[in-house]
Amino acid sequence: MFWRVDEFWDVRVHPRSEDIREFIATVRLREDVEYGWLKGFVEEGAFGEEDYGVAVSVVTDNPTPIAQVPKFVAELGKEIGGFVELSFHVV
Repeated sequence: MFWRVDEFWDVRVHPRSEDIREFIATVRLREDVEYGWLKGFVEEGAFGEEDYGVAVSVVTDNPTPIAQVPKFVAELGKEIGGFVELSFHVV
């Protein structure tokens, strides 16, 4: 698969484990950027729904039991399917 990457699409690839056949590709999401290409990427890759999704990292200095995902992120998660993962980092 080959995908053109625009300067706004900060795509990074990380190893998922010591098995070099497993990797994680991450894209830093911004509200002002169109991510319609992600759905095509997922469809062409024929990934299982357990293999992709939207991961949200919340960084805060105030530990709180509630965090709201921005609407554009929730809509992207619905559009592409897969899992939604949240992680909290208190600094």
